[in-house]
Amino acid sequence: MMRDHCSRSFLYPLLFANASLMCYNEGNLWSVKTYFRRQAMRYRQIHLDFHTAPVINDVGVDFDAEQFVKTLKEAHVNSINIFAKCHHGMCYYPTRVGKMHPALQFDLMGQMIEVLHKNDIKCPIYFPIGWEEDAAEHTEWLEMGPDGIPGHKKKDDNSYYSWRKLCLNNEEYKAYIKRQLKEIADAYEVDGFWFDIIFQQKCICKTCTAEMRALMRDPANEKDVLWHDDYVLFKFQKEINEYVESLGKHIPTFYNSSWLPNTGTDGLMIEHRSVLQDHMEIESLPSGEWGYNHFPLFVNYHNRNDGDVIGMNGKFHLSWGDHGSLKNEEALEYECFRMLANGAACSVGDQLHPRGVMNRAAYARIGKVYEVIEKLEPSCIGSKKVSDIGVVVSTDFYKRDTTSDEGVLRMLEELHYSFDLIPVTEELSRYKLVILPDTITGDESFRCKLAAYLKEGGKVLATHQSACCVPGIEYISEDLYEPSYIVLNEGVIPGVEALEYVCYRRGSRVKSTLPVKAYIGDPYYNRTPDCFSSHRHFPFNKVSEYPAILLDDAIGYCAFPLFEDYMIDGNRVFRDIISYLISSLMPKPSMRVKAPTCAEVTLRRKVERTLVHIISYIPERRTRTIDVVDTRLPIYQTEVQVLSDKPYTCATLLRSGQKLSVTCEGGYATVTVPVIDGYECVEFS
Repeated sequence: MMRDHCSRSFLYPLLFANASLMCYNEGNLWSVKTYFRRQAMRYRQIHLDFHTAPVINDVGVDFDAEQFVKTLKEAHVNSINIFAKCHHGMCYYPTRVGKMHPALQFDLMGQMIEVLHKNDIKCPIYFPIGWEEDAAEHTEWLEMGPDGIPGHKKKDDNSYYSWRKLCLNNEEYKAYIKRQLKEIADAYEVDGFWFDIIFQQKCICKTCTAEMRALMRDPANEKDVLWHDDYVLFKFQKEINEYVESLGKHIPTFYNSSWLPNTGTDGLMIEHRSVLQDHMEIESLPSGEWGYNHFPLFVNYHNRNDGDVIGMNGKFHLSWGDHGSLKNEEALEYECFRMLANGAACSVGDQLHPRGVMNRAAYARIGKVYEVIEKLEPSCIGSKKVSDIGVVVSTDFYKRDTTSDEGVLRMLEELHYSFDLIPVTEELSRYKLVILPDTITGDESFRCKLAAYLKEGGKVLATHQSACCVPGIEYISEDLYEPSYIVLNEGVIPGVEALEYVCYRRGSRVKSTLPVKAYIGDPYYNRTPDCFSSHRHFPFNKVSEYPAILLDDAIGYCAFPLFEDYMIDGNRVFRDIISYLISSLMPKPSMRVKAPTCAEVTLRRKVERTLVHIISYIPERRTRTIDVVDTRLPIYQTEVQVLSDKPYTCATLLRSGQKLSVTCEGGYATVTVPVIDGYECVEFS
């Protein structure tokens, strides 16, 4: 499975300012067809792994098709990804192209398709590509990394999630894939192909090296290799899509790849690949290496244009292949309700036992959650996201450091604002406020767009080096000191005490005519091996001439990388500063929810109805490896307000069915929710 992860409805232009690309433009390589969904998205899905070594000798011996589908129906499942083959390269249907698992005595995939379709359960076919050990015996098909290790795996490597990696640029391997796809499409009614392991790992095999040189790229330059990896993925998706289309079956496709949001300032954007599929799926197992920031970081980028999005977690305590484990019931609720609250369908990952028997305990637990999802679906499916704030993504294609983006994500979630993560190409006029976190320097085009947005009445909040983009602020240099201080006087920020607050990472020196709310404070010295005082940094010494916080009616600015600092060190005053700037610039947000900062809140609309989802669980780092969720945090007497042009007369708690009285004043409809036990959705109508 992929470790990393857009709305497929919008195709952004790919802007490679490189002469070598222009010849490919002329050859029409980069012209793409946008693929649209051909069937209604199912919201209660299972992703069923079956990576089964050829040494296991009793594959499928206990499989019972009727019991299989009965288990799924009792768990309220209406779609399941089933397997054509696995990472071992074993096929689970009779094949003349690949290798059927030697212990399998019948058409397992075929029996699954037949019984699932008979019971109106969709079953897209899982088809791994980059990791399949049988195909990897063709060593000439393997990737070659800069370390010179074929397939990136040493012979004595026994680590988890370690497979030999095949190159998606190899023509013979692609031909092998196509023969298998045709074999499956000709023999079965296929609801979709779910392609896994769609990534390259800095491949410099003979094929890739020759192609890079033909494109005037240097195989010894890491950026050029990363560029070429992306180029290969685009070509591969386009070629496979065209081949699947040529089969004449109108089969939807999805490519499980690294759909990491990036700023787009370098011209490399994920949209040019994400449009080559029928939906976006965000693989995100929080108890694996993803963590609980991963899904909201990705979904708030990919759901901004209301395309089809699926969230995927797993039933495992840890991650894929964790046999004999079960996710805590509260964790499963939290993760699935998060998906629903963000307009995404739910998919829970599982792995079928080699003998073909479903884990009844797992599906009983999944069924409890999916029963709630099924009840809420009529109100939630088709709803559209309401976002006040557009946050320009600071992660770039090459560095892929999400620290600042995660910091702004954490702050906005804790402050209960509705927001999108956006690239620099996004239309800004749809947002009341645009945030430029820490390192958005932009180009001339983006600066002009931002200036026009401000001229039309938009509001901007920027931090640190993002001053480079903001009219009225002149960036001078980085600060001389690290750390230094924000000198907050009494009464500047309500509820925040007067103090010289340390900012741990180096800030920026700027000049501006905007009103100054606080200045930078200098320490005595920077700490060095020869000049130090006490255990850590030098204390505050004096107020400098450089502003730390600027604010007028349209622009707010802080000279420090508060979002990065908050993500790393979690100093609450950084969030208090950002809260002050946002509330000053945007005094009437689309929703207000008086709930603890641990509660997660989203705002969505469906025709004349407004939905406020409120989630209250506690992820805790109780172990050395994972965050644990085993507690619903009940919250009481929660005031919820939504801004509306017309007064709402009714509010309903969708989970409990309880009706609430609504008061309307100052443009807001207000209700008080008596109790939220983990999750509730308030529907205003």
